[in-house]
This record gives sequence, structure tokens and C-alpha cells, in this order.
Amino acid sequence: MHFRGIVVLAAVITGCGSSTAPSGACAAATALTIGASATGKSGSDECSLPDGSAGKFYTLSLSATTGFLLTMTPSGFTGSIGLYSGSPTNPGKATVIFTEGGTGTVGGRAFLPAGQYFIGAGRVGQAGGGFTISTSVSENTDCVFGSWTVLGTPLTGSLTATDCAGALGSSQDIYQVRMTAGQSVVITAAVSKPGGVIWGTSSASIIERPLSSPTGGSTTITYKATVDGVYLLHFLTNSPTTATATYTGIIQ
Repeated sequence: MHFRGIVVLAAVITGCGSSTAPSGACAAATALTIGASATGKSGSDECSLPDGSAGKFYTLSLSATTGFLLTMTPSGFTGSIGLYSGSPTNPGKATVIFTEGGTGTVGGRAFLPAGQYFIGAGRVGQAGGGFTISTSVSENTDCVFGSWTVLGTPLTGSLTATDCAGALGSSQDIYQVRMTAGQSVVITAAVSKPGGVIWGTSSASIIERPLSSPTGGSTTITYKATVDGVYLLHFLTNSPTTATATYTGIIQ
């Protein structure tokens, strides 16, 4: 699948460590462009991560809407990586985009608008060690369960016969967004070929809100989250074999 109408520009990642709670030192900059990697060491000279654990901060500045893959590979320990919007100097007010942990390579894909973000690379438990953080420009593929995004991001892409079919039996792209119970959103979406849009939670086996999306038209609904959690927006088409289906959408 391919992004349509999106210019993906280089982003800059910067890293630091601090022996105290977040301060100006945790935002010290060492530039790294997406497509490169950075190495670090967990277990000493660390900042307090938003979840209360310890680790290293890396700031991320996007100058345009960007789809990218972010991974951490820990060496000999259980690592954790998180992507947040906001500033590492005030992690208590940060918004979580995604967090992942494990002994192997961990991470996720994101599709985010221009803005300031930061990464927390840490450890699960007392043991630490060396790690490598890698970034690369990446398309949305639901083979890896979609791209994390935030409210207000213009979503655009395409669906082809070579896309993953997934459980729905249709070619699809999936986007993930965190919401809290009672939070309301307006979803506007369209798919250029017969298909549609589905909205639901990652924790429920029943899709909560199917949306019809007639060819050439759009669908708009207002939805209030019933529980805290991760919500999924599926763009899908039933007939991508003769031509590519394009889509647009926004959750705001």
C-alpha cells in the first residue's frame, strides 16, 4: 500500500540522559535523522519516564505528516520503549501514543502530524544494558496491526490487491488511537471504491460501529468512547483487484 498526497520529510531525533527528574538536561540535543539509529545504555544516568520507570529520553521533531517505524533492540535485558507527544522536560503532562516492552526488538509504527514528540527508552525491572534505537520511513501495513496516530491527523493512503486481507477478508489499512471513556470524536472518512470504514476497540471482539462509505462519497459520525483504551479505524475495500482504492479520513 502507498501513501497518497503526503510528503514525508526528515525528522530529527535527539537523545540525553540525566541522573535526576526531568529538567533541561533531559532535553539536551544530539541530532539523528529518521533512517539512522542511536545507541544508549539503560541502568545509569537516567531520567524518569512518564510511566514512572527510568530510562533515556529522545526528542522527536516532525516538520510534516510522517509515517515511520520506531524500534528498540535491548541487549540482554527486558527493554521498553514509548512514544509521547509533548516535552520530556514535563513528562507528567505527556500524552501516550504507544508503549511496548520485551526482550527482543520492540516498537511500533506511527503516522503523525508535524509537531514535537519524545521517546522514552527504558527497562522493565532492575537490570539494564545497552540498546539500539532505530527509525525508518514506513507505510501503514495492517500485517503489523496498523499505525498509531493522534486525534486531528489527516489520514490518507491506498488499498491494493497485495495488501493484507486480515480477519475481515478485505484489503485494509488500520490506524490506532488512544481514547478515554466519555471522550467524543467526529470521524469523517471516504473510500474511492466499494468498501467502507469500521470503528471499534482493540479489546472487544465485536466491532462497535460499522460505517458505510459509498463510492465517491463520505461518511461522518459522532462517537463517544465507552471505555478507556485503544480504538481502531479500518479503511477497507472489497474489490481492489482491478484498481487501487484510495481513502481519506480524520478523527477529531
